[in-house]
Amino acid sequence: MKGAGPAYAAAFVVALILAYVLAHFVGYTQAHTLGDGLQLGFWVWLGFVATTSSGDYIFGGRPRPLYVLNNGYQLVTLLINGVLLALWR
Repeated sequence: MKGAGPAYAAAFVVALILAYVLAHFVGYTQAHTLGDGLQLGFWVWLGFVATTSSGDYIFGGRPRPLYVLNNGYQLVTLLINGVLLALWR
């Protein structure tokens, strides 16, 4: 994909912001174990990602498999980040 550099740079910055904010949640919840990290990642995903992105599926006419794929990716990302940050602290 030609000219994708700015898009990748923006995605990288957004990922850093997500990890930074999630690190604050790890601190607030005192998550220190693998299970704590998984739970935190799941609840953040359910409360903020799955719910807010559901508007694209409900009103945007996007196919359900695309919603599942995009949100599954976000769930895995938050689970991994939650575990890494909980164990790192």
